[in-house]
Amino acid sequence: MIESLKKRYRERNKLFLTLDITFRIATLYFAVQLIFYSVSGLLSSDPSNDSSEFLKIGMLFSLGLMNAVHIVEMIVSGKRKHFTLLVISTIFVFGVAIFIWFLNYIK
Repeated sequence: MIESLKKRYRERNKLFLTLDITFRIATLYFAVQLIFYSVSGLLSSDPSNDSSEFLKIGMLFSLGLMNAVHIVEMIVSGKRKHFTLLVISTIFVFGVAIFIWFLNYIK
């Protein structure tokens, strides 16, 4: 398993790998914060929705950027395995993030 990770590390462009890791960490950060915020909201008698919406938008936007990095890497490297599915899922994730943002903006 470690050898396959080393092989993937050597094959990938370092810029795309750095961006991928950065957006993965951001996505995980927002997801963990959303879990902690949700649990504390369930335990308190006066929950607020302002931070949870920001965390959802941040998590989805980071996930969309991570997918966008994969799309650009596929175009640059010429490896187009699952390209159409990744483009559709990226558009969907960005669409959901924008939809949640608009719902917050309208309030």
